[in-house]
Amino acid sequence: MDIAFKVDQDAKKYWIAYEDENTSETHSIPQKYTIEGENVIFFPKGNSSGGRIEIGNEKGQKYEITVDRVFGTASIKRL
Repeated sequence: MDIAFKVDQDAKKYWIAYEDENTSETHSIPQKYTIEGENVIFFPKGNSSGGRIEIGNEKGQKYEITVDRVFGTASIKRL
């Protein structure tokens, strides 16, 4: 079953969507933070669609979460 990490940048929300159309609870990002990025799909074999999500705060600090397409692993770095 494919599982997707979904992001709504404008509403500052994220959630998990399952292939059978069920979804997790929607989580809100506090107003002092920003979230930008793309939806990432994780496949049963462990790989993913790959993607990047950037999270920032009011001090201008930003972090980038990158998901590898081949291995489905995530890494985070400060920008």
